[in-house]
Amino acid sequence: TWGRGSGIGVVTLEVDDATHTLSGYHLYGDNEDIITLFEEEFPRDSQEAVAIDTVVDRVEADMDEPIGTALEPLIRTGALESPMGNLVADAMRVQLNGDFAFTNKGGIRSDIPAGLITPRDVFSVIPFENQLIVVNLNGDFLKTLLESKLQRPGSGLYISGGKVVVNPSAPQGQRVVQFDIGGKSLNPDKVYKVVTTDYLLQGNSGMDLMTTVPETKTTYTGALMRGAVEEYITRNSPIKARLDGRWSEITKKGI
Repeated sequence: TWGRGSGIGVVTLEVDDATHTLSGYHLYGDNEDIITLFEEEFPRDSQEAVAIDTVVDRVEADMDEPIGTALEPLIRTGALESPMGNLVADAMRVQLNGDFAFTNKGGIRSDIPAGLITPRDVFSVIPFENQLIVVNLNGDFLKTLLESKLQRPGSGLYISGGKVVVNPSAPQGQRVVQFDIGGKSLNPDKVYKVVTTDYLLQGNSGMDLMTTVPETKTTYTGALMRGAVEEYITRNSPIKARLDGRWSEITKKGI
């Protein structure tokens, strides 16, 4: 239904009372399933507009104040890893002093150009209110988690604190051929402090296995992913785009 409140989906479902099954449906208006809420189609009420704009102005008061500098563009595109993805994952791990961190690629929504960086720039990258969580996972579960994620075509993660080498031609369940954390080979029995998001803990983005993690192994920190990135930029500015081979694939020509 489009993003950031710009549209709503409207559909009427017809249910058979006798069988309690769906018997049909019809869409709103002229067979449209999405109604856009753009101002040119639905002019704002003047009093409501003033009230909303007042709140927006207050919330955005510091959105354009510089928090750091990028020496070169921080882009999110890349087949395996990206400068922006690496920065976000590093910020997550550092914020909570984790051994390893991961997040889904689809959650990174924009690039940051070279030059001054503002909270508005970071908001464009991470427009969601995802909370950082700490999960205590052993190495065997972590590897199984990555193998499960890799069963989906084009799947991957942005990671920090480790190195993953994948053979996409290998059978399912055997595609992770190297997995290091902290410069050492993954220990299947060791429990690692892993930082991720509440969004992935809910099993989204192909991370179904996360729903099996017991609550006793999970800590909700209250820290926002976006806030961690802002703090990381402030502390480490000027920021330089970095690709370090933390996620790579074996091809016929090698890694």
